[in-house]
Amino acid sequence: MVAASRVSAGRLPAHIDAPHALVFTGLWEHDVDALQMPVSVELTEANGATGMKLLHERLPGEAARDLHNAGWTGWRARLAGVVGQ
Repeated sequence: MVAASRVSAGRLPAHIDAPHALVFTGLWEHDVDALQMPVSVELTEANGATGMKLLHERLPGEAARDLHNAGWTGWRARLAGVVGQ
């Protein structure tokens, strides 16, 4: 297991606790005044399978929430295809 560490993700800090967690801050590169939106990904193992809990915070309203939910849902489906679920 790799020890928890602090790294830089672009201009914004991230936290990595491999293989258990990844935390980063989403920010549109073209808008430096945009709201910073922390994203946490937690991985757990149970019965030979990997569970994933994703939390995307500080979304600026219901429309943004719905758009990001659709994006994360698509991302999760692509990830499942890559790991051969």
